[in-house]
Amino acid sequence: MLSAAAIMTVIAGQRVKDGAPVARFEVVRSYPHDPQAFTQGLVFLDGVLYEGTGLNG
Repeated sequence: MLSAAAIMTVIAGQRVKDGAPVARFEVVRSYPHDPQAFTQGLVFLDGVLYEGTGLNG
């Protein structure tokens, strides 16, 4: 009984995985980032990406 439940879980999980959308991306630029900062928020406005780091300044 437990084996059947395990098999059904694997099969059900596979169906969800196969049906999940896949996003593609391309890195067009890379910018330096302060290793002491953490991303607190992101805003994309008028073609510009702004990052809030949670640090003063």
